[in-house]
Amino acid sequence: MGIPEYMDFPEAEYKRRYSKAQELMDRNGLSGLLITEGGIYTYFSGGTRDFSFSRPHTLLLPLNGEPVP
Repeated sequence: MGIPEYMDFPEAEYKRRYSKAQELMDRNGLSGLLITEGGIYTYFSGGTRDFSFSRPHTLLLPLNGEPVP
């Protein structure tokens, strides 16, 4: 099973998503987002990993800079 077509975005789209989230974080006084929920993780990373309690996947999106998987 491959990546569904709707999740196959160019890198520029993910960068746009990071930028928009960082803009909202700045407006609301947040220094970062710790993303752990599967759907939101996929939205920001395109990841299609199996989400389980035994192998959590996280993404840290800082106010400034690139996301950290």
